[in-house]
Amino acid sequence: MTINLPRLKKNTGLLFIAGMLVLLTQKIGLNMPIIDAIPGMIIIIAVAMIALIIRDLFPKSIFPAFGWVTILGFIFSMPYNPYLQHLCTILIRLISWQLQLLYLLLLDFLLEIK
Repeated sequence: MTINLPRLKKNTGLLFIAGMLVLLTQKIGLNMPIIDAIPGMIIIIAVAMIALIIRDLFPKSIFPAFGWVTILGFIFSMPYNPYLQHLCTILIRLISWQLQLLYLLLLDFLLEIK
């Protein structure tokens, strides 16, 4: 019952790339501002990451990772969820942290170019 960190790091990168492609296609196809779609994409990536972590914690489970994503999606989207306020607070903190990390990574990348 341990988390495979190299695989989790690889999956995070793949989810990030997929998220960027979805944001790009939404911009091109639906003319949706990318900034408006970023919070939703971060939530989707976070739910997928949680599902992958659950899969790693229970490797002998016959329940696949997409099943966990479905269950988590239902829980997060229920309109009468008693934990909704708490979940929103956690997600806002997560989004804020992710945006700060993205800014620092971009800054580091720009400094390496110079």
